[in-house]
Amino acid sequence: MDVTVVDAGAGPATRVPAGEADAAAAASIDGAGFLGCWRFATAPPDAPTRVVEIRFGATVDLDLGLVGVWLLGTAGPGIVPVLEIARTDDAGRLGRTVRLHLPAEIEVLALLRFDSARALERAWERLPGSLGLGAAPEAAPEPPAPPVVPPAGTPPVMRGAERARRAGPVFGIDEPEPDAAAAPPADGADHEEAERAERAEPAEPAAEPRRVRAHLHGEMPETVIVDEPFPVRFSLSLGPIATAPGFTHATTTAVVDRSRQVSVTIVPREFRMDPGRPRTVRLDLPESDDDVERHEFTLVAPAPGTGEVVLIVRQGADLPLATLRLTAEAIAPPVGGAERDANAERGASARRVAAAVTDPDPDLLALPTIRIDEEFVDGDSLLSIRATVGGASASGTSPLTGKAAYIARLYRRIDGIRANIRGIQDTGRRAATAERELGRLGRSVATDLLPADVLDLLWRHRDELDGLMVQTTGEVDIPWEIVQLVPPLGHVAEDGEGRFLSRFGLTRWVYGTAHPTDLPVRTAHAHVICPAYKVEKFRLQATAEERDLLESRLQASLISPDDATAVRTLLTNEYDLLHFAGHGHWAQSDPPTQELVLSEFDDEHPGPDWRYSDGDLRTDVPDRGTIPEDAGGPIVFLNACDLGRLPSGERSLGGFPEAFLRRGAAAFIGCSWSVGDDAAGSFVRAFYVALVKGATLAEATRGARRAAASAADLSDLAFAVYAHPRARMHLI
Repeated sequence: MDVTVVDAGAGPATRVPAGEADAAAAASIDGAGFLGCWRFATAPPDAPTRVVEIRFGATVDLDLGLVGVWLLGTAGPGIVPVLEIARTDDAGRLGRTVRLHLPAEIEVLALLRFDSARALERAWERLPGSLGLGAAPEAAPEPPAPPVVPPAGTPPVMRGAERARRAGPVFGIDEPEPDAAAAPPADGADHEEAERAERAEPAEPAAEPRRVRAHLHGEMPETVIVDEPFPVRFSLSLGPIATAPGFTHATTTAVVDRSRQVSVTIVPREFRMDPGRPRTVRLDLPESDDDVERHEFTLVAPAPGTGEVVLIVRQGADLPLATLRLTAEAIAPPVGGAERDANAERGASARRVAAAVTDPDPDLLALPTIRIDEEFVDGDSLLSIRATVGGASASGTSPLTGKAAYIARLYRRIDGIRANIRGIQDTGRRAATAERELGRLGRSVATDLLPADVLDLLWRHRDELDGLMVQTTGEVDIPWEIVQLVPPLGHVAEDGEGRFLSRFGLTRWVYGTAHPTDLPVRTAHAHVICPAYKVEKFRLQATAEERDLLESRLQASLISPDDATAVRTLLTNEYDLLHFAGHGHWAQSDPPTQELVLSEFDDEHPGPDWRYSDGDLRTDVPDRGTIPEDAGGPIVFLNACDLGRLPSGERSLGGFPEAFLRRGAAAFIGCSWSVGDDAAGSFVRAFYVALVKGATLAEATRGARRAAASAADLSDLAFAVYAHPRARMHLI
């Protein structure tokens, strides 16, 4: 059943197998069906209560008035009814969250569905008071129709109607809340309104509009000192918000529903945050223009250098309302009696940076998504992952220690698989071997990185994943396209069930970058780079066909750069489409760099100007910070084919996808690993032909993958597409 239990102070509870003693004890209660059992982490010794959320997915068809919570603490077991959060026509049949305030000593929680309200009452009477939660009243002769309500004086068990601030234990957990406005009017409301009109009494004042424009403000010091805590503040208000001197800030406005809380998630990179502190907090919108709701996060810089903080503002949906991206420079501690306030030296001015606001498309919100918020520091990554399919969702965190080394091992294994199948001449046998070997690796990545609840949800909804989007704060290194769904224990996947995520039409969405739905391409600003390699062994056959295709279908102009200077000139000027058809590889350097190999390249006599790297792009073109969602930008397609003979070092993180997206690309298509010449050409032909005919980017990608798959060498899985899936290109 799609149910998740989360302790607000310690994170998701651990599910207890049905056969264990505690679960069996709960399941033995008369008149009840067993829904699940969870065990909590030990509460801090000074915590008097434990705040627990029970999250029912949208697929759960359940009358919450007949659900009891079986609780086990130091004083023994007890049962408490679960009451509805809000009264609606379909109470309990849409995704709901029940919040319980329990004694801290509670260790185990189980959910039971009773046959009737009377059966729940009887169980409550038998196991009431040891928990300090009160007992049921003496039973009435007939079972009451509404849910059972505790008697007066009973300590509150659930605060469903209270919109209290919730601070989640991990970032990225943000359940949609029920719509209180959906409640039907009380009986006789229409009659009372008519009587008021007849008496000419003044009508009740109109209700305040639920959707209002709010100010969202994030700020942090421009300069911080290594190992000294510093604040990152988020403020929410109906009016403008002032910035502290010496702070960099991002400010924007967004339309919010004033009846629901706003969640704010902090995602730091190269800054450290206490793992015990919440990454997500929830704030109420102030009632007046003069009031401001604030939350302050505390971070530390572990080493000198530039760090980044992203504040993601959401309200009930996976796509954010707004993205606030801030950067700061960390410096070594001052020596001796020097002034310790580094910001004082920068004067009293405040630097403003851009913020992005999203107006989520309802069609986009309906697509299945995997949401990934990544906290990255000292080479280690913490992924907070949430999957949403229809109304069902599941969340969890996944630590990835030594991310660069993990990525390097992963790509070496992919290279090994491709090398093993290269000598298989029979296409059918080569395809079967490739699918089997890469499927094994894809399932390994799934179990390494996807939390168990997320894996379970994706498997159960595997027939509903078409149009899948991976949404992220900036995780672009893991080849999510090759991840293959894993069945639950004891289930053997049948043919066709273990599909790669890429074959669900996967596209990627990076927060804070451009995602326009209209991609105009002026033919005078469409360019194709197709190096004519002087060394014969590097010459490619299919790239000439790519060049002809772009010249004929898109009227693109051919650029033949001999060195990095020519590429630099192109990228620092205006262009609407840039297509590269040639070789690329990861260079063994410190740090490793991703490189496009130009026509004069000679591996026996390497020259520094015969390659153009992602590091060069970062130097040549400034990072645009947070980019508005509807901002225009170019299409960039780097079809870097298999170079083969050049060595590859450990991958640097980000590479060309991150570099181009942060510099304004509205769509980026690239290869996660080296691809075969023929397969790459097939992908390109199918992709551009579909776009010219009016297909969306997602539709064009799906068809292009099918075309590339005919090579049976895994190349179709190598292409990663970053863009709005509904975007369309048109030539002007």
